[in-house]
Amino acid sequence: MYRFARTFSRLVITALVIVAVITSASSSSAQEKPKKQNIAVKGKLLGMKGNLMQIQLKDPQPWVFQIKVNAKDMQVNGTAEAGWIQPGMYVSFTGVFDDKGISQAPVASVTVFTPSPSIVLGVTKEEAAPDFINGASEEAPASSKFAVLGRVTGKSRDGKLTVAAGSTKVAIELTEDAAVKFEISAEPRLIRLGDTIEGEGWYFEKGKGIMDKNMTVTSAEPLKGPEVKKRRTTTKRTTEKKTEEAPAEEPKNISDEK
Repeated sequence: MYRFARTFSRLVITALVIVAVITSASSSSAQEKPKKQNIAVKGKLLGMKGNLMQIQLKDPQPWVFQIKVNAKDMQVNGTAEAGWIQPGMYVSFTGVFDDKGISQAPVASVTVFTPSPSIVLGVTKEEAAPDFINGASEEAPASSKFAVLGRVTGKSRDGKLTVAAGSTKVAIELTEDAAVKFEISAEPRLIRLGDTIEGEGWYFEKGKGIMDKNMTVTSAEPLKGPEVKKRRTTTKRTTEKKTEEAPAEEPKNISDEK
């Protein structure tokens, strides 16, 4: 009887120990549930499909982020060729114009931007042009430097741009090596593989996250303009004859129209 009691006690103690171990493991497992963690994203875009982006961060393995960024929180920056600028885009630049609003020199730098209520389109005089001060004829109209913010309303075949800046219209041409940059909001169509993606987000499990704040994309390569299709000519002789008989007319500046 005594021996039976001792055996029974041992069984009870063993059972209690097993229950305690199981309870402890369950409690530990519950405490190890992944916690939401914030992440600052900066890396190279490797792939994208729908609202998913695969981005190479500092980790060896790429991350996949679901993009949940409001349009106002997405910015795309970069550079472009001069031919990329098209009618409908908003541009800012500084140029030299005479009193009649005719451009006196090609523009070397242009920024394409997204309009907003806080941006006032128009023309603002900055200073008198140095080339006029230093020896232009007194009969020549005065030239001045103006800051222009406006919308491109026209583009000729040779690349000259017509810009409506408030109530003023100006016509300009760009230098061959003009520096064109863009700072555009909410335009995901400009995003390309290889671009640098920056933003803020969160995750539960490493390698998978959600980006939902302050997304900025910096283009890896300059954006190119559309290819210009060459017109086919019938014969070389006809083309030469037309060139001799009909020399190209000087482009008419839209600012001269009434």
